[in-house]
Amino acid sequence: FCGPMRSIAARHGPEAGGWKITGSAILSALALLTLVGFFTQYAQPIGDNTEFSVLSRHEPQTGGSLYLVRSDGARETRLLTFSDKDIWGSAVSPKGKRIAFRVASGKNPESDIYVARADGSDARRLTHSGRHDTQPAWSPDGKQIAFISIPAGTSGEYLLQTVRMDGSGLMTLAAGVAEKRFPAWSPDGRFIAYETRNGFNQQLAIVSKSGGEPRWLDSTSGGDEPAWSRDLSLIHISEP
Repeated sequence: FCGPMRSIAARHGPEAGGWKITGSAILSALALLTLVGFFTQYAQPIGDNTEFSVLSRHEPQTGGSLYLVRSDGARETRLLTFSDKDIWGSAVSPKGKRIAFRVASGKNPESDIYVARADGSDARRLTHSGRHDTQPAWSPDGKQIAFISIPAGTSGEYLLQTVRMDGSGLMTLAAGVAEKRFPAWSPDGRFIAYETRNGFNQQLAIVSKSGGEPRWLDSTSGGDEPAWSRDLSLIHISEP
């Protein structure tokens, strides 16, 4: 780590354009969350059932696989396998009935978003962009998936997009040459926060699920990996 971690909470309110900083604090727990962040990018709990998680893994002999794993690591069950492909970034729907994940073919830079039932059946491809589609995030109602679409070549625009669970209704919410990462839905499903760059500075932005001009979040310079609380406070990891 490059330095101490701190959190900044931004709350949606009716005045001054709707966003204000409500407080900042040193949270030692964030250091622990950061340490396990590498694992949680691959493993996601099944709905409210914290006893099991879904783990994505690439195995040279068989390809990319999804596993159902007990939280204590004592048992794992393979849900599905894509031969000669890589699976990464599984995200479980709010009710635990579906799994979204990214599938890439071999060494090609292109990848697509797939969705399957929680038991691994009925795996379906949602995107066909010819780009690197990744980092799926479910809306709170489980009807849409936000994701980041990255240029497959050496140049192009980064896109924040949403798509319905059946693959219809593809919508671009934010576009630009600045890198975009970590889409996070607000608990009420109205907004999506994400990490991007404002000039030379890493910063968080927010955009409505129906589109429109993205807004920068004040005092989030250096912000990383946004996450929402139920009262619409936004917490992120930041390096001072």
